[in-house]
Amino acid sequence: MHDRQCVGSEDPHDTTSLTYVDLPGATLTTISLSQPGSYVVTFSALMNVLLNNTTANFRVSIDGVPVDVDGTDVRLKVKELDISYTVSCIAANVPEGAVMQVEYKTDKGTLMVEEYNLTIDGVPQTRVVE
Repeated sequence: MHDRQCVGSEDPHDTTSLTYVDLPGATLTTISLSQPGSYVVTFSALMNVLLNNTTANFRVSIDGVPVDVDGTDVRLKVKELDISYTVSCIAANVPEGAVMQVEYKTDKGTLMVEEYNLTIDGVPQTRVVE
């Protein structure tokens, strides 16, 4: 038994928020694995920024709690277009019905996400070899 889901968008979304806000549509809800599961969560995006020295920040939250992952801040020294970005993390003991949501923010200017994909791949916790 496994829970493999993907959601994506080719519709542009942008933010000027200095605090994390939900990336519209970048949400998946876990299904029943008969017990808590371990998930590989992968998020990829094609993004743009309009100002020099802009930092784009992305994170995944599970039921509103951010997952601690290194490498979620992308510092862009110059105005750049069509930057590809991917981050993956592992989340353990995730219950059935947990909501996984990508959030984003910028430190200045506008961060534009041109397209994205969010994929989760989960198996029952007891099937994970430590």
